[in-house]
Amino acid sequence: VFWIGEPSSSPLAVIHGPTGTFVVTKSNIIIGRDTTDSDIDLTSQEANFHSSSYMVLSYTGHPNRWGVQLNGNIGVIINKKLYQPTTVPQYFPFR
Repeated sequence: VFWIGEPSSSPLAVIHGPTGTFVVTKSNIIIGRDTTDSDIDLTSQEANFHSSSYMVLSYTGHPNRWGVQLNGNIGVIINKKLYQPTTVPQYFPFR
């Protein structure tokens, strides 16, 4: 996983991954696999099973509250809780 783009000075959140820590400065973050036609913010090159826009994190405007929309077929663990794919965003507190 690596960051595409330059971070600003006002982080909304921090994502800790196996290869590093990533500062989130946008209210909508797209995480997925890097392809020629993808418009993603965080990419996981070694995860070929992810879709090109696997997950969208959306800041709700409330402190430490985020929405997650999973576009793939597998779930994701956030803060030790498993989130399964659904048709509507799920909300969670970001610790």
